[in-house]
Amino acid sequence: MSFEITTVLFDADGVVQTTSPGWLEAVASLSGRTEAPDAFLADVFAAEKPTLTGDGEFRPALADVLARWRSPASVDEAVQVWQMIEPQAAVLELADALRGTGIRVGLATNQQPERATFMTHSLGYQERFDDLFFSCELGYAKPDGAYFAAVLERLQQPARKVLFVDDNLSNVEAARAEGLHARVYELETGRAGMIALLAEFGLTDG
Repeated sequence: MSFEITTVLFDADGVVQTTSPGWLEAVASLSGRTEAPDAFLADVFAAEKPTLTGDGEFRPALADVLARWRSPASVDEAVQVWQMIEPQAAVLELADALRGTGIRVGLATNQQPERATFMTHSLGYQERFDDLFFSCELGYAKPDGAYFAAVLERLQQPARKVLFVDDNLSNVEAARAEGLHARVYELETGRAGMIALLAEFGLTDG
């Protein structure tokens, strides 16, 4: 089968980046508990959810969670934990290589404004990608089909020419429903896995 892919969109967390070593331990310290911080994380994610589509601010929401848990950490300290990000060099290098061949490369990710700003400037993603499609700026979050519709509107390209790569099957299925080509990427497969995925669409030699 022949494909005419002109744009590749990569998810952020779980594809081009992951949490830094020691992240879970840092989260546990924020919760003030020594056990696995699952309940605390769930509370933070629930507070964060509206901000992913630009509704409200993350810092006040995070401050409320810290207060409920009687955390010893300040909001600034907690925000720094959410910025413990480890870029995946191999995937970013492949993204650079695609751009070098004339393929348009974008980041398509659910993020709240604070983390989006950190990724854009502190991690230098504004230089690594042609487009940064943050959910907080689009007003929609994956797997909402409206997210992908908004991305396509900004790209001004037909869906059949766009490939979307994510580690979440629900997001991949939502993208396919909007007409995009989409594949699930498993982080543990590393560079070889991404090369094989891109090769399906004639974007690498495999």
